[in-house]
Amino acid sequence: MSDVVERAKAALEGVTPEPWDVRDGFIYPLAIRCGLGAIRPQDADFIAAARTLVPELVAELERARRACRRLGEVVESQCRMALDASGLHHLIDEDGDGDWGLIWERLAELGAEVERLKAREDAVAEASYRTGQLDAEAPR
Repeated sequence: MSDVVERAKAALEGVTPEPWDVRDGFIYPLAIRCGLGAIRPQDADFIAAARTLVPELVAELERARRACRRLGEVVESQCRMALDASGLHHLIDEDGDGDWGLIWERLAELGAEVERLKAREDAVAEASYRTGQLDAEAPR
């Protein structure tokens, strides 16, 4: 068991429930003596805090791992869309390794082409509108 979350959860199994604190030279609820040759007060504070901190850290790490997995899914989806848009599937192997730089360059070129086509479409629409106006103004 090498995963830190699994190790922390295993270490917490059967542990006295929280909250733990240090009072009157003892770690409660365990009644472990601190100071005077026993556990130093700083160590006692840490031990008492660890009972609450470890579960909080485990929960935070699990949330972060879920977020990382989700982000990975989003990136994978975006990369798939980039491949589909560029048509350059042959540049990337099944593990996702390959010349992504070339794919991003191709996408930039496609974006520029889309902008040029939009400008042409606007020009055609404007010409069509003007033609309609001229037809309306022409004597019949």
